[in-house]
Amino acid sequence: MLLGDRYRSLKLISKGKLNRTFLGVDEGKPSTPQCIIKQFFTQAQGTDDAKEAEELFQQKAIRLEELGNHPQIPDLLAHFTQNQQQYLVQEVIDGQSLAEELESNGPFDENQIRQLLNELLPILQFVHDRNTIHRDIRPKNIIRRTISTIYPATEGTSSASEGEGKTKATQLVLVDFGAAKFASSSGLPSTATIIGTAGYVAPEQAMGRGTYASDLYSLGVTCIHLLTKTDPIELYSIGDATWAWRDYLSSPVNEELGLILDKMLEHATRRRYQSAVDVLNDLNLLETASQPATIPTPSATPSSQPLSQLPTLVEEAPMPQLPTLVEEAPTPQFPLVGEVPTPQTQTDNWKCVQTLGEQSDKRADWYSGITSVTFSPDGQLLVGGSEDYTIKVWEFSTGTEIRTITAHSNFVNSIAISPDGKLLASVGGDIIKLWDLNTGEEVHTWTGHSQLIRSVVFSPDGQMFATGANDKLVKLWNRKTREEIRSMSAANLIEVVRFSPDGQIVATGDWDSNVMLWNVNTGEQIRTLSGHSRKVRGISFSPDGKTLATGSSDKTIKIWQLETGELIRTLTGHSGWFAGVNSVAFSPDGQMLASGSDDKTIKLWNSQTGQEITTLSDHSKGVTSVTFSPDGRSLASGSGDKTVKIWKCG
Repeated sequence: MLLGDRYRSLKLISKGKLNRTFLGVDEGKPSTPQCIIKQFFTQAQGTDDAKEAEELFQQKAIRLEELGNHPQIPDLLAHFTQNQQQYLVQEVIDGQSLAEELESNGPFDENQIRQLLNELLPILQFVHDRNTIHRDIRPKNIIRRTISTIYPATEGTSSASEGEGKTKATQLVLVDFGAAKFASSSGLPSTATIIGTAGYVAPEQAMGRGTYASDLYSLGVTCIHLLTKTDPIELYSIGDATWAWRDYLSSPVNEELGLILDKMLEHATRRRYQSAVDVLNDLNLLETASQPATIPTPSATPSSQPLSQLPTLVEEAPMPQLPTLVEEAPTPQFPLVGEVPTPQTQTDNWKCVQTLGEQSDKRADWYSGITSVTFSPDGQLLVGGSEDYTIKVWEFSTGTEIRTITAHSNFVNSIAISPDGKLLASVGGDIIKLWDLNTGEEVHTWTGHSQLIRSVVFSPDGQMFATGANDKLVKLWNRKTREEIRSMSAANLIEVVRFSPDGQIVATGDWDSNVMLWNVNTGEQIRTLSGHSRKVRGISFSPDGKTLATGSSDKTIKIWQLETGELIRTLTGHSGWFAGVNSVAFSPDGQMLASGSDDKTIKLWNSQTGQEITTLSDHSKGVTSVTFSPDGRSLASGSGDKTVKIWKCG
């Protein structure tokens, strides 16, 4: 069966209540690579209304595309509807599932379980931070992928047999998000459909009220299944209403690790771990314990000591702090932005003075995070774009909402205001829209990109604007004639686009860790700045145009000399399992740099020395966008927690 005019299903892999999974091939590529095709039944989206089901399916596809950014989650290749059936196409993960590994090699030992938890919990936190509950975690849906690295012949050898070879490493990949659901802050809405696999599903999920903690329960069941090679249904004592997994151990397990697993397996959600980070904190403490006790095998009496009596397990253990600055050697002998006196605002006395929120539209209330914030050039207005498909305009001095613009039928990924303050540009899906900022009326709509547009920015003179998208294109548009000026083709998906202060250069950050500089007049590539190890999400030019700051998912900020492309320094300080830098912004005088991160914080840096000035912590989810007011006295931040916060110094 040919689907979407290019994907051919070859064989049925599995069939559930709501979907079927096929192994297929992509006939749209010469090599016809394999792929996974998931077909969803009519009731899969939880509604009988065809229009609503299609909208929910589109939202699901958008979220799965975002989740696919994680290297240990399969990429979403395509989504479409055909013959009233909905289909998702994802990459094939080549490897062995933990269920197959258990069958081949027997029960896992304690070290293997620790390694599994340390690798899988960060993936799960990444998923939960994006308001998604997997709902079907089990050994079959965790695949161990083997990664091979070829190394060259050593000195004195002449052949592959003598010196060349491969090193192999493994990586766990969490697959099958077909049952995933997108949560609101209070969990999932009740549903009559039971989702999950018998024995692994949490009690509240079996009643249609799954939460993030439900995934932790399923992961706990997965661990005791792997430790015992016994069906989870047999590991639970119905008579005692408790897990009896210790009775099935074939080798001893550290007692405190056992208590961690017990807390993951708690039936009462209030007594269970609430987040993957909480479990990781306790695992980290366990790793540093000097003389751990052991849980005996079935021949001895199991310990019944409650978790609350163990001082080694602390709920609120802080994450280890990384140093604030890593200097590149040698450091170039020139000032970063010129010899300008340090302004009074460069102090650590910044605080949140106002919260503007929550943007909430019932069509997309599971998301609704703020994606982009910007000030009008006169500083009187603050504008925020949201995942709830809207743009909100506030009066900055009072925080009063002036209007809400229902902008797109998809997430508003990026917004920009023209230098004259009259026009507002926004992108959502593959559509660009221009709005009258004073009235909120739509001025024009552009199409031209074939895939999701991620960034939009006006040129300094306001005569054009640039867009960057998943189709690997950077496009320049004439604001007045409304025509495309030129299109520049990159090698990777474009994440962010910014103009230099003189308007002669466009800088782009892509998903393959590169920063590329383009000549605006010719469309030619000037140079590539390489140094980040993961995708580049934030770019900011210093006001004098001499330096460029970039923020990356690798948790670092890099400062570059624009003329030569030389790396001046690397800033580190955002720390934790998820601390990717999503946004960077220079202050108007160029003396400070702000960075917003998935670690829920904003950091202010001295741009001349690279020293951290202060950390601003008030958001409850990752910070997606930061921007200074035109006078430099205020900072606005947008977050996945659906709020925009205003920070002032003094």
